[in-house]
Amino acid sequence: MKVFILIASLFVIMPVWAKAQPRVVFVSPDPKDTKNEFWTITTYQVQKAAKDLGVELEVLYSNSHPSYYFKEIEKIVNRPKEFRPEYIMILPIKSNIYDSLKLLAATDIKVMLVNIELTKKDQKEIGSPRDKFKNWIGSFFPDEEQAATLVAKEVGKHCKEGSDIVSINGTHLSNASLIREQVFAKVAKELGQNLRQSLYGNWKKDRVRKMLPYIEGRYPNICGFLVASDFMAEAIQESRKGGYQVCSIDWTSSGIKNVMDKKQLCSVGGHYLELAFALVALFDYHKGIDFKNDFGLTYKSPFHLATIKNAKKIYQKFILNKDSLNYKNYSKFYTKKTKYNFNILQGI
Repeated sequence: MKVFILIASLFVIMPVWAKAQPRVVFVSPDPKDTKNEFWTITTYQVQKAAKDLGVELEVLYSNSHPSYYFKEIEKIVNRPKEFRPEYIMILPIKSNIYDSLKLLAATDIKVMLVNIELTKKDQKEIGSPRDKFKNWIGSFFPDEEQAATLVAKEVGKHCKEGSDIVSINGTHLSNASLIREQVFAKVAKELGQNLRQSLYGNWKKDRVRKMLPYIEGRYPNICGFLVASDFMAEAIQESRKGGYQVCSIDWTSSGIKNVMDKKQLCSVGGHYLELAFALVALFDYHKGIDFKNDFGLTYKSPFHLATIKNAKKIYQKFILNKDSLNYKNYSKFYTKKTKYNFNILQGI
């Protein structure tokens, strides 16, 4: 009889326990078979965080276009209520963030915005988390200003005052790219360097490769390049002329490997762990520990510098995953810590 009561109790308890873990959807801006290593690593890390924390995570993929991205959000909203997630992590895509938040506001799905800093226009339109849209609980976005500053200052150490430099940016449609471009110019001026031109590579290596002979012909005395992505920087390293001081952003496997091989000065990155840390904060929020009482409603994810001094350790830890992070160690729920510390370079 006692055994029967125990078994019956388990059947009652188990569904309640199962519901204690949050159900989360992340909508990726890239397709599942993307060649963009940033999103491959980002997705891997957020899935690893979900496994460590005990989060039921569903990753949906879109087709690198705002309209496709919005359609994925629509599909989630149109699901029967019992199949909707409790939380959704989405990028504030420039042309449809207001419509996305408005659509989700009609549901009980809580929203975490990630990866992109809002433009001033978007901020004016949608306000702040938990204000106009009550279910928008917070935002995580990379500190693009810090990233560009690290790049420009590192090149500045190797290109003397008055040197000619060139910046290669992403696109004029990307807020992150525009911030990087502006800061490249600002820091170059502060260092007394001659920023000859700022160009858009559209995040494509081939485009930069085609542009390079014209750049070299126009400015024969270039000392260094400030580059918005590791992938675009590869085209500069392949130049026949060579010998440039190059620093770029992203911490891709090839980017860090190129630093290790002394083909470029540095790679600035670590921001592909941002979604994983956003999931940590979201998990704790679900458990009743509100991140608002720690860092507020928005978190600027710091970038880190990979140079010849630490590139090998970074490569082993974050590319080869030889000593992968356990995201439980960053959760207040699991550790009982009173402050968040998302420093990933401790001990490196």
